[in-house]
Amino acid sequence: MLKVEKTDRFMLDLDDVVIFIAKDNVDAAMALEDRIHQQVDSLADPNFPRRKGRKAGTLELVAHPNYVQTS
Repeated sequence: MLKVEKTDRFMLDLDDVVIFIAKDNVDAAMALEDRIHQQVDSLADPNFPRRKGRKAGTLELVAHPNYVQTS
């Protein structure tokens, strides 16, 4: 099974996105944060849909139609 590592940079970038969205809609920001965490955690499952990342040795998922998360 793959190992998912949430780097400090990932956490800081996600915090920036959540804070930006929360300025207009706190509920939407929290829902997006939860969705992204759930989906990133699911990357360890070999059957979870994802694609090869643009950076070698990484995977990408579309956490939301407006956001692409690399891992």
